[in-house]
Amino acid sequence: GVALADVRRHPVEPLLQHYGVKTRWIDLVEYVWVALWFGCHELQTRGRYGHHSRRNPETAESPWAYVTLVEIGSPQATAVAGVSRTDRARLIDLRTATPSIYVRPHAQHALLFAAGDWSPAKDPDLSEFEMGTIRIPLREALSWLGSGVSLTPYVLFPPADRDEGFRRF
Repeated sequence: GVALADVRRHPVEPLLQHYGVKTRWIDLVEYVWVALWFGCHELQTRGRYGHHSRRNPETAESPWAYVTLVEIGSPQATAVAGVSRTDRARLIDLRTATPSIYVRPHAQHALLFAAGDWSPAKDPDLSEFEMGTIRIPLREALSWLGSGVSLTPYVLFPPADRDEGFRRF
């Protein structure tokens, strides 16, 4: 089988970010419906464990769902599969850079980016990448998403018994 030790060095930190470890990488998604899903759900934690739940328009702190658009420049492929660079950022497509045993990045159409000039001595300000934010009434956004099985937390955040990569962490 494939273990984290078998994954190339480049995607390890972004992969850990995607599974909840704080890193210098930011999650992106390729498809607007996945971004909208994140705007309509919230992470709830109890101790060490967390789960995503659908926001209720009647009781939500905010009646809005937000989708933030980012611009990192024109990615140029590198010699490493799934890894691209721009003049100011690094981009990784975990669907290409990691084996498919890591189900979560594949289910979420995961891309991640980090500032190109990051150093351990500095906390990167990523606001320069924000192009705009779309504000959608939560009730409408939930209606647009519907109730299909492909947009459930079980599919987008598969448990360890379905996500071999997660189980091996």
